[in-house]
Amino acid sequence: MKFRRLTAALATMAFASTVVTTSLVPAAANEPYQSASGPETTTSAAPLPLVSVEPPASNKVANRATDTLSLYKQAGFMPDKSVLSAIAESGEYAPRKLARATSALVEETQDNEAPEVGLSSIRDAPTTVNSEGQTIPRGLVDHVDPWCGGSGADGKRVQIVYVREQSLPDRYAQVKPLLLNEARYIDDVFAVSSAKTGGGKRVRWVTDQSCNIDVLNVVLPDGAVSDSLYTMRRALENGGWLKGDRKYLFFADAPLDSGGMICGEGEYYVNKDPNVNLNDGRYAQIARVHRHCWVTTDGDPTATALHELIHTLGAVQPHAPHGSKVGHCADGSEVMCYADGTGPQYSRTVCPATEAYNIDCNNDDYFNTNPPAGSFLANNPASNIALSPFLEDVAPLPPAPAINITTSSAAPAAGETITFTALTAPDATVQWSSDGSRCDPPVLSDGGRTYTLRCWHRSLLTVWASSTSGGNTVAYASTQILLDDLVPPTMALTLPETVFPGEEFQVHAKITDPQNATWLPLETNWSSSGECRIVSRTGDRTMHVTLTMVCTGNTGYLNIGATATRPVDEYSVRGHASARFEIRPRVPGVQSLAVVGPTHVEAGQTVQFTADIEGWDLPSYNWASERGWQLTNLSNKTVTLVAPWNLSKPESDVLILTVFDSADGVYKTVRFPYTVGPRITDPPGEDTGGDEGDDGYEDGDEAHDTALTFATTGTYPTTMTISLRDRYLGRPLGGKTVNLEKRNNAGKYVTVKKILLPSTGTAKFTMPVTTASTFRVVFHGDRAYNASYSTTKRVTVYTKMKATKVKKNLKVTLRTGVSALARQPVILQRKPVGTGRWLTVKNYKTNAAGVVNMKPPAAKKKKIDYRWVYTGSDNYRNSVSNTLRF
Repeated sequence: MKFRRLTAALATMAFASTVVTTSLVPAAANEPYQSASGPETTTSAAPLPLVSVEPPASNKVANRATDTLSLYKQAGFMPDKSVLSAIAESGEYAPRKLARATSALVEETQDNEAPEVGLSSIRDAPTTVNSEGQTIPRGLVDHVDPWCGGSGADGKRVQIVYVREQSLPDRYAQVKPLLLNEARYIDDVFAVSSAKTGGGKRVRWVTDQSCNIDVLNVVLPDGAVSDSLYTMRRALENGGWLKGDRKYLFFADAPLDSGGMICGEGEYYVNKDPNVNLNDGRYAQIARVHRHCWVTTDGDPTATALHELIHTLGAVQPHAPHGSKVGHCADGSEVMCYADGTGPQYSRTVCPATEAYNIDCNNDDYFNTNPPAGSFLANNPASNIALSPFLEDVAPLPPAPAINITTSSAAPAAGETITFTALTAPDATVQWSSDGSRCDPPVLSDGGRTYTLRCWHRSLLTVWASSTSGGNTVAYASTQILLDDLVPPTMALTLPETVFPGEEFQVHAKITDPQNATWLPLETNWSSSGECRIVSRTGDRTMHVTLTMVCTGNTGYLNIGATATRPVDEYSVRGHASARFEIRPRVPGVQSLAVVGPTHVEAGQTVQFTADIEGWDLPSYNWASERGWQLTNLSNKTVTLVAPWNLSKPESDVLILTVFDSADGVYKTVRFPYTVGPRITDPPGEDTGGDEGDDGYEDGDEAHDTALTFATTGTYPTTMTISLRDRYLGRPLGGKTVNLEKRNNAGKYVTVKKILLPSTGTAKFTMPVTTASTFRVVFHGDRAYNASYSTTKRVTVYTKMKATKVKKNLKVTLRTGVSALARQPVILQRKPVGTGRWLTVKNYKTNAAGVVNMKPPAAKKKKIDYRWVYTGSDNYRNSVSNTLRF
């Protein structure tokens, strides 16, 4: 935002303070304002108007500072000397604070050059600023001139009012230029919006005889402004200051919380007769704007004062095509539309975001200077505020010269010179802007008609241009070009998710797109509780490197990198791949075992079942079929089944898996039931000849059954793997969407994530699990494939333990992936150095911070290793701490 002095038009406006007081407040020294016919109250016969229902202000607006200088900062211009004098005399600021704040604004004003004409809205913004730094709608160079006619008080007019409560300080003289500037913005929007339908409109403001917009200074009893709009209306009526031929736009010097945290409210009547507008001046109507929302800022085009004034003109009627029940519309983006919950489904994309300042998106609900015959506004003129007697017809804005952009290359590469050419009127002035990164300074030629760029980075480059021919309007154009660039090398890492202390394991690293890539020095980073070392490595100068590693501690992190270089400018880009893995000591007695595989198989189909194990040291496997059906690889972790062919009806079988751990002599057996059904065949009869869809099946084909597999592994967050395949053909099904569901406390499954499967039919992702939960995956089916459900998986919460020495004490912390784990039983174990057996010392329970802090038993001339063991529960996984030596 650039800060500038008031325009000449603002500077010449009157600053005389006219104070209006109700009969409930003692009158100020100067006489209250009266019209030529004297005060006139709304009669008791007048129906009470509706009050627009507005949403609470955003946090950004609610947190705005509303002291006087902050309001000027928001408005984008510096107050002149007379206003600064009024601010100084008001006592709002201590002298030093006022001097500092004023000096800062002056310095900022002097440091900023005047903006180019319309420059800030070249980049698709709905508003810009004029040469004074004041907000104006997109498409204008400066504020438009207000309408000037009549005596300034004759006919139906809009009266601007500064209003405060009796006990609050009077800031009328300090803020009047802000309110006048907001009135100028309102006229700007009416001018630009009416020009879209070939018309010209301005507000009929109350002015003095020199056409300076009049601002009343009104004082009301305490509580009248900070209460509801109805309360304020009654206070005004009691004073006799509401007239039917006026709309009153009140700028209330009251905070948001005095109005229920809303920016403003406006009164309106619902028209019963399509030809009679009850908002045409037969009854007094008021609108109120709280001080947090007085100013329309650059980038926030939905002006509160404009919005509430439009309500008093009669918009938006509930029977409008896109109208809501409380005065708004649903087809944005524009000044009166948002989702208020009482109308049609709201859409912010009917009109572009660059027209968010606009009055009536598509001009079909409440504003059109030339409504087409047969349209809603043509048949319901009472709903068309363009016909309001509070608006005046003026000459339409002259159009800006149209502009288009051509480029010298449709698909340039990074580092290539690109020339953009503006096609516009010969006498037009063109300005340019772009968002390119790592670009050379642009070169302008041909009187600013061409714009040459050279950018060195792969990006989607956007170039904007504006065109004006000396008038008050601006036209815009933009174009986008994708710049190709050197792509960082990508690498694949393959390594175990869990390794055991002191045992070697292998890491395979491969550059998957060589493109002149070379390996960077290998980086390995370890947590403070452990370390790893590289035992050996092979293939240092090839695209595939194999590392043999051994670790201690409880967590490892491996990071590898490679660099690719572009010969033309020696530009280099780096690629990295990293993986974190758990270093888990072997703990006997906490083994888990399950079988992962399909629950429905077709006759003759070949399928696989896998042992899902955790906590086994040296497992061996033995598979068997209860029906004696054909199995291969009976001693492997994964077994293959060839289902029998000769089945005429579904048959059931049970797989029996026994796992034996030779490290501690433990074995477990699990049974997995499944069904084999007859092979699916095409329906009898000839093919229908229908068009083939994307699924590859013709209209006459029968939908195939599907199979979902679902596995969970890893630490925190939990790694989940989902696979979907065609049971009939056995092929993976890519491009399908499946739902990850979690069972809630009521026992119902709810969707927590939607996953679009890649072409492989398998998706792998992470899910933060902070409470033990049961998950399943659902495919809802489509024309070619039937729905299917995976087996359920109960995922317990990952835990980790960290042991540290605190002076002579032994401290352990038990945590989940996100927080401390309190009130849990943990076991302290000891092992004399040189022996192989861990002995239990004592059972403890963690405190509220997940900590146990104790002094270990004194060792007798021997070094002792200590560790902590958490055996887990139904909700939490087991874990073992690092080892500490005393």
